[in-house]
Amino acid sequence: EVLISFSNTFIYPEPMLTFPSTAGLQSTSLRFIHVPDGRFERDKGAKPHRFGEGVPPVPARGTNLREAELIVDDVLSRLRDPKRRARRATDSTRMAETIIVVTFNIPQMNLITEMLRHRDSKLMDSAMNPEMPDEDTEFPPQLKVRNLENVQGDEAETVIFSDRKSTRLNSSHEWISRMPSSA
Repeated sequence: EVLISFSNTFIYPEPMLTFPSTAGLQSTSLRFIHVPDGRFERDKGAKPHRFGEGVPPVPARGTNLREAELIVDDVLSRLRDPKRRARRATDSTRMAETIIVVTFNIPQMNLITEMLRHRDSKLMDSAMNPEMPDEDTEFPPQLKVRNLENVQGDEAETVIFSDRKSTRLNSSHEWISRMPSSA
């Protein structure tokens, strides 16, 4: 709260809002999606994820494949939705319907990026590159996939966090891996 207050006073022209919302549990601004069958891969010898001929494999260590699949499904659903597409097309700033997927490590970021490209490369080429309707105008990409260290300053209407949480084998509790972000 102190950092946000300082930033609102001295840095940003429009104040940032923090959560929890005053609407409490009735707020739809933030939601948690539990992935009970998600599994964080810790094994150094795990087989890499493969996405076809000519595409370099993505190392499995440090990723949660099931969580990535659900995120990719959600992102593609949003990008393909005709109502969302129409809303973006009518927004003069092209900030409507923008999405940032934030991962807590680079392996998960790489996995989600490759899965998106594999599932719909044409849509990803369009969504992940700036729009340039003329030589003097450039709109931000509709979709960005970033790791936590590289997301500061980015803005979007929808932010999806991939935290790689997983149930440990032979345990009933969930935990966040302490694996270094650069691993």
